[in-house]
Amino acid sequence: MIVATGNIYEDRTAAVAAAEAGAQIIAVIRSTGQSLLDFVPYGPTTEGFGGTYATQANFAIMREALDEVSARLGRYVMLTNYASGLCMPEIAAMAALERLDMLLNDSMYGILFRDINMKRTFVDQHFSRKLNAASGIIINTGEDNYLTTADAVEQAPAVLASQFINEELAHRAGMPDRQIGLGDAYEIDPNLEDGFLLEVAQAQLARQIFPDAPLAAHLICGGGRPVVIFCFHRSAHCRSGRQSSCQESRRDCNFRSCRICRASLARVARAIGSRLRIV
Repeated sequence: MIVATGNIYEDRTAAVAAAEAGAQIIAVIRSTGQSLLDFVPYGPTTEGFGGTYATQANFAIMREALDEVSARLGRYVMLTNYASGLCMPEIAAMAALERLDMLLNDSMYGILFRDINMKRTFVDQHFSRKLNAASGIIINTGEDNYLTTADAVEQAPAVLASQFINEELAHRAGMPDRQIGLGDAYEIDPNLEDGFLLEVAQAQLARQIFPDAPLAAHLICGGGRPVVIFCFHRSAHCRSGRQSSCQESRRDCNFRSCRICRASLARVARAIGSRLRIV
């Protein structure tokens, strides 16, 4: 569930409500342009543009609220934010100190879309991923961002290539497969025959190639607005050691046997008005 009001206190209220309604992961979107700031803002923030500034105080406020609602609900609610653009190591360090569970952590789209110096940002990414590896934070890579300006079907091979690159760079930083969350995106095109089937095939391909990596797919309508986020995953355990997602065993999780995956696919089918039969 995404929260991004610009006011961390309003975000906190929305995040608690989302968790009570069933959300498993809360993602706080950063304020527009923070990826180009060569410093990290200080303290709680109440103003932002298209999102909320990533600060250590904001991390602590949100983590405390989710800890409280987790205890009340009897299940762990995960928290994610962004460590991309400039200040990747600094944000990764803050996230480790404040017990975040996931970080979007990919330098390549900053190079492609924000003209960030390539040498500097790959060094930053490597150091930040070392910190994430040590702290147990799962990274999310940025393949979904590439597809905002490219055709998802025509550029599917480029997405796979990016996943291979991100896997290798993460391994070089000491990250195990279970912490390498590889991304993808599916843009709904009503004029494309079997478009959703093609995306399921792409997700299944990624699952077979990267059997132990968490996979996240962002479903996007034709106007570019996110509709739903779902996962084709192996069983993942939260940092407290409790199972947090798939209810089947790690080796048995697939579209047929995993109740979480089946329910996610059914929600996606309803969202796009499509009939889907899992075989």
